[in-house]
Amino acid sequence: MGLLTGLMYQYPTEFLCKAWMLVCGYQSYKAIESTDTADDTQWLTFWTIISVVQFAEFWSDLFRRYLPYYNEAKLALLFWLGAMRGANLVYTKLRPLLVKHQDTIDGIAGKHLKQMNK
Repeated sequence: MGLLTGLMYQYPTEFLCKAWMLVCGYQSYKAIESTDTADDTQWLTFWTIISVVQFAEFWSDLFRRYLPYYNEAKLALLFWLGAMRGANLVYTKLRPLLVKHQDTIDGIAGKHLKQMNK
């Protein structure tokens, strides 16, 4: 059995999470190439929410091994965010917080981006 096949069998839900992200990436490509702007908004919203999920996942990795069905829950969340447009719902809740702190975030991000571009 090859390495890829072995990993798919050993970590099937983690593999499905990664595969689903590829599907979402491809859907984003299709949105970029289309003339419709509604799908652009859908996928930009999705990736905005995914960035928050990824940041939260950094911290949850400390407890991940103690949480049964973590990858299954993550797969369900990713599917809901992308295929069922759950990202739009989450974004409506997150947007007021972003608007309120936008100047602070821009200042911090700008400072770090300037250092990276040196």
